[in-house]
Amino acid sequence: MICRPQEHARLSASVGAAVIFLSACAFDATGLGGEAGSGEAGSGESTSTDATGSGGGSSTTEGTTDSSAGSESEGVSGTTSTGAETTSDPSTSGAPTSDPTDPSTSTGVEPCDSPMTVYPDGDDDGFGDADGALETCDPPPGYVDMAGDCDDGNGSVYPGADEVCDGVDNDCDLKVDEYSAANSGACNGCKTVVDQDRVYYFCPDEDEWSGAVAWCALRGAQLVSINSEAEFNLVWSQIKSQAGDFWVGADDMQKEGAYVWADGTPLSKGNPGWAQGEPMGDGVFTELDCVVLGGGWLSMTPGRFRTALCDPIIDPGWVCEAELEG
Repeated sequence: MICRPQEHARLSASVGAAVIFLSACAFDATGLGGEAGSGEAGSGESTSTDATGSGGGSSTTEGTTDSSAGSESEGVSGTTSTGAETTSDPSTSGAPTSDPTDPSTSTGVEPCDSPMTVYPDGDDDGFGDADGALETCDPPPGYVDMAGDCDDGNGSVYPGADEVCDGVDNDCDLKVDEYSAANSGACNGCKTVVDQDRVYYFCPDEDEWSGAVAWCALRGAQLVSINSEAEFNLVWSQIKSQAGDFWVGADDMQKEGAYVWADGTPLSKGNPGWAQGEPMGDGVFTELDCVVLGGGWLSMTPGRFRTALCDPIIDPGWVCEAELEG
């Protein structure tokens, strides 16, 4: 802005001796696309009145701005700033940047060459939940390097825990209430007997064949396959004092009349364990697909195999067997 005296006007007010000297400054319009005082773009016009307020005598000055507006100011470059908003270029905002390929901008964090897999351990039992696996070189608190916990909210449930009779898979092996050193007695009404490398479950409760199969499977077992005289004697020793019949693991569901044990070995027609007249399901009563072994009393065939409906009117108990682990 260039200021120079343009005009001195002396105005004599009719009601006082006040003298007002006005000095006008003109803007250099070279930055606004026009000449000073030309009235073109960039020039402004304001009118002042004398102090009497009578409107008498007015002067017009070019290139002046109203200082009361306060809304815009003009810089040397000719750009305008309203004071209400600012713009910035992100590339010049001063925010730190880091290019991992440029040593001059490195943050000092070394890259992770050997990340490890860790798992959240919510119950502090040393085993984590595999669903929450995390790859990192700096494991956060509460993470461990062993997975396999099947209930991360129960500190007594983890791989290798003692299996107890509580209806829970304590050791995370997908089996429930199976035999263990801590669960070697009766459980859920079923007696447990260990013989060499096998474990047997004798259950006097009553259920149809499919229910007995499911109960055995939950413990990693099958309905018993009796393949030797010694094994027959073991089973008979446990049920001869029991009433009724017991499901054993033979059926002819794959081929009518051909009875096969759960382990795949055949129960031949000539097996001495059959009761007299059995197997009746051999082409005669085709609906007799399953096999029971009679208990010591209240059974039609004590100590002998008999064909039966898989969903009989009176449900038998059952005998399961499984390989002894550990």
